[in-house]
Amino acid sequence: LYFAWLGLYTRMLFPNTILGFITMAAQIFPVAGTDFGKGLAKNPLTFSYSIYVGLWSISFLEAWHRRENELRFLWGSEHLKTTEVPRGEFKGVTRTNLETGRSYLAVENPRKHSMKKVASMFVCFLFILFTIASALAAQMVGYLGDANHPSWWERSKYQLASAVCNLAIIGIYGDLFERLAMKLTEFENLRTQSEFDNALVGKNFLFQFINNYFVLFYISFLREVKDPISRAAHPCAGGNCLPELQAQLIVVFTGKTIGKQVAYTLKPFIFKWKESLAANNHTKKLVKQVSKGSIIIPAQMQTAMKEVVATTGGRNDPLQQLKNLKKLRDPYELQNHLMPYNGTFDDFNDRVIQFGYLVLFAAVSNLTAK
Repeated sequence: LYFAWLGLYTRMLFPNTILGFITMAAQIFPVAGTDFGKGLAKNPLTFSYSIYVGLWSISFLEAWHRRENELRFLWGSEHLKTTEVPRGEFKGVTRTNLETGRSYLAVENPRKHSMKKVASMFVCFLFILFTIASALAAQMVGYLGDANHPSWWERSKYQLASAVCNLAIIGIYGDLFERLAMKLTEFENLRTQSEFDNALVGKNFLFQFINNYFVLFYISFLREVKDPISRAAHPCAGGNCLPELQAQLIVVFTGKTIGKQVAYTLKPFIFKWKESLAANNHTKKLVKQVSKGSIIIPAQMQTAMKEVVATTGGRNDPLQQLKNLKKLRDPYELQNHLMPYNGTFDDFNDRVIQFGYLVLFAAVSNLTAK
């Protein structure tokens, strides 16, 4: 279902791409006698594109609802129900159901169990407050340019530095919170896998919403409100916050997208390099222990090593033999050494965040639709 959703989402982004380019071109390229090319605030297509994005988001959700029902019908999973069993990591006590007489695992102390959930949410709340404070501090960097440099170029440099700081906060804090959320959800000792998944999803999406969109909402609606750090309001230059919001979006969205793609591309190679390094170190330790006489290589392995050298050539020493032997692996063994796939959670998390940028702010930065 996830990959069917992803396919529909990707196909429905094509018209957004075309209309987004047209709207952005109307902002950049001047046309005599019209408002075309006079900047974001005077772009005549911004309002129309905003209405289109709102209607598109509703259409996409309804289209997926129909497609999901169609696939469930075709796959015969409309009324599929599963009886969940306790997770292997769940710690509980055995109790007996008085009606059915069956034994089941339950939490030992419901009150203590509830207190764990409250403590977990409190830690998440503190981390979210720390993230908001860090985002406001990053915004203060941009305000230094507003206060001390009247020229547009000088202010833009400080605003760019503020956007880069915000991008770093989104990336670093997002990674830290994902690890924290996993630890906290395990601490809650949830009974079934669905309870575990729902708790993990709730924490992550609440934090990701604030982490990714707080600064953008702040620039859009709260610049006139006195911030808790400097105790001063920071109105936008000329009363128009759209250019700053657009610059923030371009830096954050583009930087995050490129960073994610680079990380996803390099991750398998880094994993393979680390696995190869660990295997080579293990081979060297094994040969060293054999040379000292602390361990003995089994006769079958010794025979295989000599056959490999005789077949492929090379030096007739244990280190070379083991290196050649490692190259002759069964396909199942090779698959076992590949990077594990951790499911669709991270991918879906990224797509939902992207959907939020698209629906909430694409009218400001039309290239977000790409």
